Amino acid sequence: MNEISICCVNVMGLNQDLKRRDVFDRLRNYKYSIVCMVDTHFDKQKHKIYSSEWGYTCYYNSFSTNKRGVAIFFRNSFEFKVHHAIRDQNGNLLILDLEIEKHRISLAVIYGPNQDTPSFYENLKNSLLKIGNEKIIIVGDWNMLLDPEVDGKNYKISIIPTPDKQFYNL
Repeated sequence: MNEISICCVNVMGLNQDLKRRDVFDRLRNYKYSIVCMVDTHFDKQKHKIYSSEWGYTCYYNSFSTNKRGVAIFFRNSFEFKVHHAIRDQNGNLLILDLEIEKHRISLAVIYGPNQDTPSFYENLKNSLLKIGNEKIIIVGDWNMLLDPEVDGKNYKISIIPTPDKQFYNL
């Protein structure tokens, strides 16, 4: 397999034309093979416009223009095929069952809920198991501190939930 580079960015909303074009230009200049974005705030009605501005293949899961949303943007520098896409209803999850150079890969981009929501992660796990690919890549903003002492160091106030550690021993 040729080298495939993946980047994940929390873009904190890209509805403003100038900001979106600037972010797209910067990311295209880095020449990542796949760019995953979280907290996109994309307008569902404008997906075709965003894809045109990016210039390559894109997959979205949008919720509203002021919160959530995830996306996966590809460059056409390698051959790939998407066999199946899974999206949740809240714009927090997008999973692609990909084939890249005859290798099947599950690529998931998540924007984790702001509360401790074990059902979201259970759904992620079950969806990945259902696809059945051996190779799994999960990227995104988990919105969670697994170890508050380490992960929350130097935070003045932590509003990020800590999970039930037993649940997350997968």
